[in-house]
Amino acid sequence: MRDLNKYFFTKYGSVYYGIEDLGLGNEIDYSVIVPPQNQQIYFNQNLGFKDLESKRKYGWVIKRDSIVKVINNDDLKRPEKHFEPWHTDETSKYLFIFGAGASAKGIKVTPKSDLIHPPLGNELFHERYQEIYREYPGVLLSLHYLLEENVDIEAIFEEEWMEIESVVNEDLIQRHISIQLYIARILRNATADFCSNYAGKTHFEPLMDFLSRKRTSTKSTGFPRINQSDHQFTFISFNQDTILEHYLGQYFKTSFNTLDDYCKGSGTNFNLFKPHGSHNWGWQFRNKNTLKESLSKDLFNERVNYFDLYFSLLGSPETMVNRFSYGQNLRFDKNNLGKFSINMDNLEVFYRGNSNSYFPALLIPYKDKDEFIMPTRAFYGMESKISEAEKVIIIGWKGREDAFNRILIEKGNNIKEVIICDPNPEPVIENLKNFFEKHDKVLIRSYNGFEDFVKTGMRKEII
Repeated sequence: MRDLNKYFFTKYGSVYYGIEDLGLGNEIDYSVIVPPQNQQIYFNQNLGFKDLESKRKYGWVIKRDSIVKVINNDDLKRPEKHFEPWHTDETSKYLFIFGAGASAKGIKVTPKSDLIHPPLGNELFHERYQEIYREYPGVLLSLHYLLEENVDIEAIFEEEWMEIESVVNEDLIQRHISIQLYIARILRNATADFCSNYAGKTHFEPLMDFLSRKRTSTKSTGFPRINQSDHQFTFISFNQDTILEHYLGQYFKTSFNTLDDYCKGSGTNFNLFKPHGSHNWGWQFRNKNTLKESLSKDLFNERVNYFDLYFSLLGSPETMVNRFSYGQNLRFDKNNLGKFSINMDNLEVFYRGNSNSYFPALLIPYKDKDEFIMPTRAFYGMESKISEAEKVIIIGWKGREDAFNRILIEKGNNIKEVIICDPNPEPVIENLKNFFEKHDKVLIRSYNGFEDFVKTGMRKEII
């Protein structure tokens, strides 16, 4: 019997799965895609749904003109690609969570004015970067409101994404593609400037030096290990720069040449997870013509939308749909609706010299739109390491990632202490209130920022 479920591909890149409700009467501009788990109850005529709003509880209500392609379930032949199951032979007692404040406040001196410093949200489009954003047409069109005083960048991008989904504003889609490329460029430059100009003047250096010494092994010499931590360290970074990788590489004598190098599981001193992606992760262009001007200008001038980008230029529906993602999205959607994500298992690490050959995999800073930009194996590895953690050390992270916080609530049953390195810890505690309500015996302590933790805390907390 032929499966009636279909894949619905949209201009903004979302891939919905299910059966389309064709009986919407006057609502000719909309489609309701009913996922498999809700079809029996949805198509029960006794329910008598009266409007689109009531249908949203059971299906995806989307603009009909957002749909670019529909493929029958039986006709989408996805390659059988299996990720290596997560395995580790050591537990991770200590979990570090890094946010934007760690990079922005990561040096002991005043930042040099002629360098690009890791920006906080409202600093992404500062006038000092005008030589760079002139190369990104979508950024230029949005500058008149992105440069306003006290602007909430995350709220603006969230509102724009809602407009993209609700009215299929293709102009905004093209702007967001341009902005994504711009952010990757800024973070790439900021990483290079930070790591090349502040040797001996960062808070990352004493922290990584201390942690690496805790893990120093003399097994190969036959001597016993002295004062060594019996646990791997786990790092979760929401930062899309690679400053943390730089200092991890220096002090732990390792490199990050592939995605597997970030989280090997076994046989490593640490695992690093980046839920929002990284400026140097990307999908390689498979079907892109020779550049006419620059990657950003070419994509903008050719009016490329996310469907064109993901399912034509970077791959195809067969290669770019992540078949493992439906259940993950079902689990984190507030209405318990599943959909498919772009295939993160195709990601590669790329470098400055070949950045025009890749589209960066990083999440634009939205206020509420939260998703995981990481390979499948890394996602499950991150869950596993959270479940092992006993002490969480938060540096520069505000705790606003809703989907991640749900994992923390669900998997953090062994956590006994949360250390907040922030001069103003109350907002972090408020953002994590659901975690603290469920795990009400967790001890909360704080330090006055990254510097204070390095100077007075790390030797007491990491034993």
